[in-house]
Amino acid sequence: MSESKKSKRSVKASSSKSKSSPSSLAEAYDQTVRPYIDLVDSLRSNGVDKDVSLPSVVVIGDQSTGKSSVLEAMSGVQLPRGTGIVTRCALELRLKKLRGRDAGGQWKGQLRYVKPGEEPVIKNLANAEEVEEAVREAQNALAGKGKGISKDSKIELEVFSSNVPDLTLIDLPGITRVAAQGQPHNIGEQVKRLIKKHIGEEETIILCVIPCTSDIATTEALQFAQEVDPEGDRTLGVLTRADQTGPGEENNVIDIVQQRGDVQLKLGCTVVKCRSQKDVEERMPLEEALDIEENFFRQHKVFQKLEPSTTGIRQLALKLTRQLVSHIQACLPNLLKDVERALIDTTGKLKKLGSPLPKDKQRYLTEALLKFSKTLTAASRGDSFLQEINDHGHLFMKNVRSCFGKFANSIKLLCPDDCDLKKIKRQIDDRRGRELPGFENYGVFEWIARNTVKKFEKPALECLNSVKRLVEELYLELAADQLERFANLK
Repeated sequence: MSESKKSKRSVKASSSKSKSSPSSLAEAYDQTVRPYIDLVDSLRSNGVDKDVSLPSVVVIGDQSTGKSSVLEAMSGVQLPRGTGIVTRCALELRLKKLRGRDAGGQWKGQLRYVKPGEEPVIKNLANAEEVEEAVREAQNALAGKGKGISKDSKIELEVFSSNVPDLTLIDLPGITRVAAQGQPHNIGEQVKRLIKKHIGEEETIILCVIPCTSDIATTEALQFAQEVDPEGDRTLGVLTRADQTGPGEENNVIDIVQQRGDVQLKLGCTVVKCRSQKDVEERMPLEEALDIEENFFRQHKVFQKLEPSTTGIRQLALKLTRQLVSHIQACLPNLLKDVERALIDTTGKLKKLGSPLPKDKQRYLTEALLKFSKTLTAASRGDSFLQEINDHGHLFMKNVRSCFGKFANSIKLLCPDDCDLKKIKRQIDDRRGRELPGFENYGVFEWIARNTVKKFEKPALECLNSVKRLVEELYLELAADQLERFANLK
């Protein structure tokens, strides 16, 4: 065998060894991507998002812009559809990709929501067809059976499948301008407040869904995004209904995707073509719809000019996953600080609450009040050695003495001088009657004393109000410190 043939074989062998196998790629993906998304999902499941802003992808758009179609295409489940506001509360969609030999064809889901003051409702779903009805039931439970929305509650839908990306999305109600029959008159303002509450956080990636057939630069969803993200650093555009565009609109879409238009989004734009209502009714499989979508962009006379990475649901899911993981990595240092800060604050509050209440609550309350009364009395007497008295209590008597000192100085300035005493003596002599030597007329004495003491009224009231204010401050501070768990007593 010639040296050249040996060389070619060795190069081929080495190159084949350097290529990673599918299993090793999946393992690398699980190690570099999945942990970050699972970490944030775990924090959110434990309610950390109530105290700390967590990285997330929030989906916004006007009504009937194709939001639900985009989510369906990525998740493989059908969400509620219809006219008007269909998404009536925040829907957190957690997609978990199943891997391994037995992953193919497997699907499982779980829906969870919590009504205020009640236990969580958890529903296990056996197949994707159950999702739509389960979401409708959850929305009716949280927002009522009318057409209103729930501003504070959310539905958590977790989907495990080999056909979904590792991604977490939060879907919000579509933007509306006019209240339909049966909706609150201010439904538009309610939706706007809910959207701005979610997208206002710096940790949020905004997925802005806009139809290709609309004037993209003036859509309200994009305006909302630009209000909180004027530079477009964390906004990703999704242009839907690519198959419904006309000749002039197609070029506008090309300009926006290639960053040549008025709209500049640093995360870019992706054009998609989702299933039509007819496709949904005929139950076209999502995989088939995605293949049709790829062929549409590959064969379209205008859209084929676009980079493949900017078209299609599959590319959108890949881009979103990468952006979310990158965003989580960038936010982790500050997120760790926020969690530690919230943990310290919560630990302090728990410490103030003390041990669990005993069965004899009346006795416990009586003892707590007696302890508070004892501490307040000790502070008012200046017994600063008691540990229950805080810094303000230690200084209470010092501050009271300071008030009395100011009052004494004011009195000294108002006391009669030698000139005033001569006047008083002259008044006593002029009004002398039948009194014996050494005794003065009582009426004259009372008149002189009243006029003199009247000068002390203003500084005396000032001293009284100062001491009263100190007592109130001490009372409120001790009450906040010792009666923290008894809000009605404070």
